[in-house]
Amino acid sequence: MTGFFQRLLSPEEDFPVPGFAGEQEQTCRFEPIEPLRLLADGDAYAFKIFPTYEWRGPAAGREDLEDRVQPFMGRARRTVVHVLRPIARTFHPHKARDLEAAVNKRRDDEWRRFSEAGRDYWYTFSVRAEPDDAVQEQLRPYWEARIKAECDHELGLQRARQADQLTRQWSTVFDSLEQDPRAAHAARLSGEEFAAVFGSFVGNRRDAVRDLLSLLRDAVHGHGEAKLGPSEYTEAWDQALRAFQKQYGLKVAESDREGRTPQG
Repeated sequence: MTGFFQRLLSPEEDFPVPGFAGEQEQTCRFEPIEPLRLLADGDAYAFKIFPTYEWRGPAAGREDLEDRVQPFMGRARRTVVHVLRPIARTFHPHKARDLEAAVNKRRDDEWRRFSEAGRDYWYTFSVRAEPDDAVQEQLRPYWEARIKAECDHELGLQRARQADQLTRQWSTVFDSLEQDPRAAHAARLSGEEFAAVFGSFVGNRRDAVRDLLSLLRDAVHGHGEAKLGPSEYTEAWDQALRAFQKQYGLKVAESDREGRTPQG
């Protein structure tokens, strides 16, 4: 008797199969088409629950086992409803996936027994849960907005990556062409858009250098309405350095500027 209860309370062990001639332990599955409808939290909506029954027991083959356990399916269904009804009521109507995970997790070691003619048949079940049709319709606008937001976000990132890549490549091209005195003229041989953009780039750089040279010339020679004294010269020179640094992305050490002395 003790051994019987140990086997009953330890369902994960191999179940004993009575030694009927020509019979071995077989397994089979039943997946009813029609779902169980069990109320969710609030009792306003019902989950659609599709159970899968897994059977094992002595039989001559799988089909023979299916025939033998078929009479038990009604009782098995009622047991499943009895087990799932209080569980379903603890989940919100739109949490069908959470309900499914919770049920399938707890049923792993739960086998139930039916006996007939000295033979024991055991079954367990897993479920697939879906929300009520009305709940699905209410969820649809939320998911449409979420999908669009995620797609727009990904599109923005993609555009940023492409812009960054394009900027880096064109910067490399411009840096290379800028050093070649023939580049401005050669650009006219390529596309009109590139020629216009590159011509404007080169022209802006030339204007900046011309302005810088004019500023330096005034600082050195003291041109303008008033001659520059030492302090004015130093200030003009610092302004020129800052302008050059800003235009070309250069860094002038503070120590260099502090150590420079006026020469006029």
